Amino acid sequence: MGRLLGRYQATLDEKGRTNIPARIRRVLSPDPESPIIITRGYDDCLAVYPLAEWEAVEKDLRALPYNVGNTRLFAREMASHAVEAGLDRSGRILIPREHREWAHLEKDILVLGVITHLELFNPEIYERYRSGYGMTYEGVAEEMQKYRSTGRQE
Repeated sequence: MGRLLGRYQATLDEKGRTNIPARIRRVLSPDPESPIIITRGYDDCLAVYPLAEWEAVEKDLRALPYNVGNTRLFAREMASHAVEAGLDRSGRILIPREHREWAHLEKDILVLGVITHLELFNPEIYERYRSGYGMTYEGVAEEMQKYRSTGRQE
C-alpha cells in the first residue's frame, strides 16, 4: 500500500463532488472498482480511507471492548457514519450531504494526506484548529519524542 502525502486545495461542485488530486488517486483507489470509505474524522474533518486501510481500522474497532462505554461510543460513531464511495472517471468522489454539513464543507476544501488516509477540511476550520492548538511544530515534535521514548504520553 502506498502513502497518502501532501496538502492540496480542492473545491466542491454543485452536486457535492470534489476532485482527488491525480498524484494520490492510485494510492487511494488502486483498482478503479475498489471502494473508498468516507467517515467522520477528528477535529471537524472527514476521513477518507482506501479500502485496505479501512479494513485495518475495522480490525482495531473489533478489538475494542464493546462493554466499555467510551469504546462503544467511539465504535458507533466511527462505523455508523462510514459510507462506501468510489472515484468516478474524472477522479472525483461524491461526498454525502450529511458529511459535507457535519464538516462544514461548502466550496473550498483543504485535502491533507495523512499517510494512511486523507482528511478533508474546511480551510477556515483547519486554520482555527492550527492557530488554537497552542504549540509550534517543533514543540509538538518534542512531545512526540517523549511519547516514543516512554511508550506513553506524560
